[in-house]
Parts: sequence; structure tokens; C-alpha cells
Amino acid sequence: MCITPLTSFNQQAHRDPTWWDRVCWSPLSLLSLEGVLGFSLAVWAGLSLELAPQAFNLLYGVLPFFLFGLLLQHYPRWLRSRAVAQLRFSVIGLLLLTAQLFWLLNAWELVGLLPYLITLSAAWYLLLDGLRQLYRLAPGNGYRHERWINHALGLGALLFLLGGVGGLSGELAVLRLSILLGLGLFLLPTLLLLWLRLRLS
Repeated sequence: MCITPLTSFNQQAHRDPTWWDRVCWSPLSLLSLEGVLGFSLAVWAGLSLELAPQAFNLLYGVLPFFLFGLLLQHYPRWLRSRAVAQLRFSVIGLLLLTAQLFWLLNAWELVGLLPYLITLSAAWYLLLDGLRQLYRLAPGNGYRHERWINHALGLGALLFLLGGVGGLSGELAVLRLSILLGLGLFLLPTLLLLWLRLRLS
């Protein structure tokens, strides 16, 4: 029997993946992970530059456009469930966009902060309620990533409300606290869990 020795190409093809290979398994994987770090730095910069309201809106108002879309797209497949109703995600998107309009009008001092907070709260509620329904109706069990993502999102919603109370009352310390806790307890865990779940799917 003739055994062909491994060439350098074959050796490279059969080597164990390095930590960098595991991170760079796809463009989406690498850029998403770097995006998490970049977004966190942008929010942190907002805090450092005394731009806490802008950092708050970035974290709880702008990020959801991408995060909610990703979740609503992939959750049904991960949970082997029905797709999210078009009406629901259309309303969520409209509410998020309307909240940003109210944010702009608030910056121009044409409206108060309350319409922004109410509209954004409604978008968060519709997302959490939709994901909860998908999770509850999922066949079988063992969806640990999705369960922890739900917990992190629920915590994010509570921290958003905490920051909203701080914004309405003029307590910047409370607003800053909601941002700092949101970075560590909502943003990073949620996106890390999403990254891991996407890698497994």
C-alpha cells in the first residue's frame, strides 16, 4: 500500500483551528464582534465627553434597529417556530423610527422627552412580547442561548426605563448608571450570546 506523505497544504488544511480561526469563521462573525467593541467604545466616548443623553439614545434607541432585526429574523429558525408576523416587525420598526424623530424634536426643544420614551418603550415591549411568544411555543427544550438572550433583553428594558426616569427627572447620575449597567449587563452579554448562537446555527 502506498501512503502519500502530507504536503504542507494538506497539513495546513488538517491543522486544528486557532483562536483567530474561530473568531474569523465568517465576515459576519468577525465584523459583528468588532462592531460590538466599536459600538461599546462609541457609547463609552459619549459618557466620557459628557454626552450621556446621546450615549443613552445610541444604546437603547439606535442599536435596537439592528439588534431587533437580527433577533426577529433568526429567532423563528433557531426555535423551529413560525415566522414573526410582518405587522409586528413593521410596527416595531415604525416605532423605533418615530422615537428618533421625537429625539430630534426634543433636541430642537420642540417636544419634551416623554413622547420619545413612550414610543421607544412600546417598541421594546412589542419585541420582548414577540420573542417570549416564540420561546413559549417552541417545540422541545434546551434553548439555553435564547433563554439567556431573553433575560439580557429584559434587563436591558429595565435599564432603559431606569435611564428614562433619570432623563425625565434631570438626574444625570441615574442616566449614566443606566448606560454603564446597560453596557455590561445588556449589550455585551446579548451580542456575545447572539454571536455564539449564530456560530452554532
